[in-house]
Amino acid sequence: MVVGSAILISLFGSAVAAPTFEGVQPDDLRLAKKAYRAGVLCTGWEPPHHPSVKLQRRDALDGYDGRAYLDGEGIYRIEISESNPGRTLLHELAHAWASRGPATLTEGRADLLADCMATHLRRIDLFDPDPGRDLDALPDLRRWSNPRAGHTARTDDQERADAYLGASRLMRVIVTLVPLPELYPQDGLLRWRELDRLLERAGPRGAIILDMLAGGAGRQAQALTDHDRDAQPWLAEILSGTDPNRWDSSGDGWWDGSPPAPPGAVPLPPDGSAVCSGMSASPRGARVEVRVRATRASAPPKVRVIAGDTWLIDDPTQGVSIEPNQPILLALDGGLRGATGGAWAMVGGQDLYTSWNCKSEPHYTTWIADPTFAPHLETFQKELREIIARADSLIGPSTRRLVVAIGADSTHVDADGVRLSTGFLAWALERGRIDAIAGLAVALQRAWLAPPDERRWDTAEALLHALLDDPPKELLISADPDQRDARTAEASRCGWHGTIVGPCPKAVRPAPPERPTRR
Repeated sequence: MVVGSAILISLFGSAVAAPTFEGVQPDDLRLAKKAYRAGVLCTGWEPPHHPSVKLQRRDALDGYDGRAYLDGEGIYRIEISESNPGRTLLHELAHAWASRGPATLTEGRADLLADCMATHLRRIDLFDPDPGRDLDALPDLRRWSNPRAGHTARTDDQERADAYLGASRLMRVIVTLVPLPELYPQDGLLRWRELDRLLERAGPRGAIILDMLAGGAGRQAQALTDHDRDAQPWLAEILSGTDPNRWDSSGDGWWDGSPPAPPGAVPLPPDGSAVCSGMSASPRGARVEVRVRATRASAPPKVRVIAGDTWLIDDPTQGVSIEPNQPILLALDGGLRGATGGAWAMVGGQDLYTSWNCKSEPHYTTWIADPTFAPHLETFQKELREIIARADSLIGPSTRRLVVAIGADSTHVDADGVRLSTGFLAWALERGRIDAIAGLAVALQRAWLAPPDERRWDTAEALLHALLDDPPKELLISADPDQRDARTAEASRCGWHGTIVGPCPKAVRPAPPERPTRR
């Protein structure tokens, strides 16, 4: 939020020293000094300001996270709430460059410049938080005026909240076509007519944004959605050629449009599926610590750690113990909630080795719990990629990445992934049917993704036969010799209407044959 107005003082007309920041929080003072320099680098000019700028922490700001105060000489005071003070400081300081104009352009430009500051500071944690929600209460951004009266500290003003978020997303779209410095005239003022001219000069893609803005609140809300939660609004993805329904359009394992991953980072898929950390425990075991960050999150997301076949419930930020020789996998706890953009983990600890038995690709993660299968992993992954492509063409892309543990006591599937039994692996290797176990993994996962009362073994069986060129005659879902008879009996008892896990929902009797009728 900005209070007051600013006048032009050109860096190129006369030398203007950076302000001295005053306050009681040393972290705020250091951040403000660095952020100011970054703002000059982003825009190419130094804004008007008083010789000293006061930084104040306050408990309540009438529903705002912060305020920037400006007068004829420029910015002179910034107030910051205790809620996300670092990001708020960047936003309010950015108002020194974006101080005048319609509310949408003033607040949206402040967010955009704050993001640029955070990039220069290599502080991705200070990017503008975006919960990824739809903008159901969005007002027409061309008409929104952001009245200062009537707001409270409660977060019940949904229209205002959506307007701020919509303005931020709008500027993220516009900067894909208009160079950032052109959005910051040196008098701090940007009106709609000046922005319209910038978009007109951008050609046909700029015309698409203008058409969206002219369509009113409904079209604006639709264009600024972010259903794949990659921090790229729908319209930005259309203009850049990425897929608005895939967080990783390029298949490189990283979010569309997000800053590059820090060195050593492990990208965490937003659906909560597990990925390899690249580390395993030593033969003596290990102690691992995990730090998690997200690009546009108000708080770091939570992560779960898998060691082999065991999900650990300890707090990984405080360190957890890992059994010897187990590969270490990571997953967002409950997926990426309340945030968008890249989420990643940094892994450290003691007695960690580089993992050889775990591999993650954009569509799947596999790890070997049975070392005897290691020589066949490459063949399995090749078959898996082909069968995933077949399943996508038959029934559409999966809503969740596939996670496969190769080697377990029994073949089963649950919310965390598919386990392929050691007995089934032996069966597949004996018959040269690695494609069958790859197909089974895909079929079981797709059946599990159905509503709970529709997760049926016969659905998986049918899909499996559709995915394979030459389906084996054996009952693939019970190919483990130790369980074949029991599984076959269960399937018969359930009348092929049993669920993938749990008992039959009810006894199902075969329908009696039709009796002929006399004429």
